[in-house]
Amino acid sequence: MNPHVPSPQGPTAPLEVLGRRVRDARIAVGEQRQGPAGSVEVLKARESLLDALDDYITALEAHRVPVPYLLRDELRLHRQLFHH
Repeated sequence: MNPHVPSPQGPTAPLEVLGRRVRDARIAVGEQRQGPAGSVEVLKARESLLDALDDYITALEAHRVPVPYLLRDELRLHRQLFHH
């Protein structure tokens, strides 16, 4: 799955798929950060990561699975970074 393309299933996809989407999006952000700061590619990668985290946490909550604090904190951090 390409982390730059939002999941068509969103938070209704299986947790394993959403977890892989988060992992792949984290990798993409790391790779894109090697390029010019503030580039369109970096912004797209960060947006994909934000979407992936949001979908994953929404799905965890829907399944009544506890959301790890670090995951919730990561989502909060990326929301703050992306919206500023």
